[in-house]
Amino acid sequence: MAASLARHDGLGEFLLPPLHRLHGTRLIVAEYRAYRRAEQERSPGEHTWWDARWTPLADDGCGNSLFVSQAPGPSFGRIGDHAKDGGGPFSEDGASASLGAFPESTAHGLHDGHWGEYEPYVDDDGFLDWREPDADIVVAWDMQEMNRRYGFG
Repeated sequence: MAASLARHDGLGEFLLPPLHRLHGTRLIVAEYRAYRRAEQERSPGEHTWWDARWTPLADDGCGNSLFVSQAPGPSFGRIGDHAKDGGGPFSEDGASASLGAFPESTAHGLHDGHWGEYEPYVDDDGFLDWREPDADIVVAWDMQEMNRRYGFG
């Protein structure tokens, strides 16, 4: 992980499948501290959803994130998927086996034209994105109308 951060310190607009942006060093530290603070503030007996031995790696912009486990045992070095509503399961696919396996599986997905249930495409701004193959339907929200009707914003 240190070698990866020394090389690029995050990925900017590049998305790893399905929709994750790699964190830079500052965001890793900030997110780790926020998770630890939230975990320390939970009530006794409340469900534990974060482990201090997990290092945040990437997020999807919706509150879900990927992490690298530093916990001893079978999860050591594996990438877990932390959902905003609960813990961090580990996928059984090869992509999550290690930090090195994840970008390798992304490269294969780009080459093969699919990564699991997702396919790569270039968005209107020229950035790589991932979508479900049947996701050709474009939804355009009229935010002014939504704000007027429902009081958003």
